[in-house]
Amino acid sequence: MEGTTKKSVESTKCYICSFISLSKNKVYIFEKTSADLAGIIRSSLEIEVNKYSEDSKLFVCRECFQRLTKYERAAKKLQEIKQALLSTCRNEEQLRELRDSQGKNDPETNNIGDVPV
Repeated sequence: MEGTTKKSVESTKCYICSFISLSKNKVYIFEKTSADLAGIIRSSLEIEVNKYSEDSKLFVCRECFQRLTKYERAAKKLQEIKQALLSTCRNEEQLRELRDSQGKNDPETNNIGDVPV
């Protein structure tokens, strides 16, 4: 993957910020969590962490975990907005095609969707 950087791995430090965390503040990347941390790290930081999957001690601190999940929520919301825009654009294109197919010079059909003033 382009832009992928090699990152050294230490099991005593957060994978992202290198902060030394207490055990209660660690979220292990390859353990079951509510989020696909490896996938989020891959999409947000362009780092492939799956090559370290055998190292179960790889973790992020709580603060980085919160940032990663915030990134994931924002990316999902952005995708929803994009889909809504695409859908609206396609619907508007269909209306334009319908207007064009019904005849450009017909005053009755030229104003489909227009509100009389």
